[in-house]
Amino acid sequence: MIELLQAIEASVQQVANEVCTPIQVPPFVALIHPDDSAPWFNYAMPVAPLETAAANLPALRQVFEQHQRQLRFEWTRELWPELEPLLQAAGIKVDHINPQMICLPEQFKPYHNPAVALRWLTTADDLALYRQVTRFGFGDYAAISQADVDSLHTALDDGWRYAMALIEGELAAVGGYKPTSSGVVELVAIATLPVWRRRGAAASLTSFLVADHYAKAGKLAFLFAADAIAQATYAKIGFQQIATHLAATEE
Repeated sequence: MIELLQAIEASVQQVANEVCTPIQVPPFVALIHPDDSAPWFNYAMPVAPLETAAANLPALRQVFEQHQRQLRFEWTRELWPELEPLLQAAGIKVDHINPQMICLPEQFKPYHNPAVALRWLTTADDLALYRQVTRFGFGDYAAISQADVDSLHTALDDGWRYAMALIEGELAAVGGYKPTSSGVVELVAIATLPVWRRRGAAASLTSFLVADHYAKAGKLAFLFAADAIAQATYAKIGFQQIATHLAATEE
């Protein structure tokens, strides 16, 4: 199990390294996005034994301050059980606890609600609308900028695969993944507009992504469920919780 969790963290870091600048501050790596200050693009991960973690927190904090980012951490509790109390002692509290779920090829249960139309996002589509659905699905109502559109266009050019679920011709849910050389991929930013929830859009879209990944000889799909409802949705198509993903932000 430990090796599997390590493979998942390695995949997360591999994909993050493609869009973020990795800065080594042992025993952490700080992942800093050059343009986007959103918290999910800027965080530190433990990558080595934590004996020097407490002593090196000031240096890590300085890296984030230099880049005008808020100090934030993401990690797997089962791999780094000592990190949570270490951060708490430094006054940095856990603010997100999410089930970490996997779906192996033999566990996959394809699902498709016939009322949901599925297709891939292309650069010819309305990228601003896609970004807006992603944000609205997570309760973020900030305006979409040209930089948001440009970053999505760049991601598509870089090989990201983003899918759209449509109900009655309207964009209802979104999500995607980045293929990796290891065949271990994270499904990310799966979001459904509130008006279309409980219509099978998220389950159909997630199944669509998993099927595509395994059709290309993928080895493992994983994700972090936002809440119990999302966890039940993913369980419907074969995802099972194997660990707990934590995030902590310094106020």
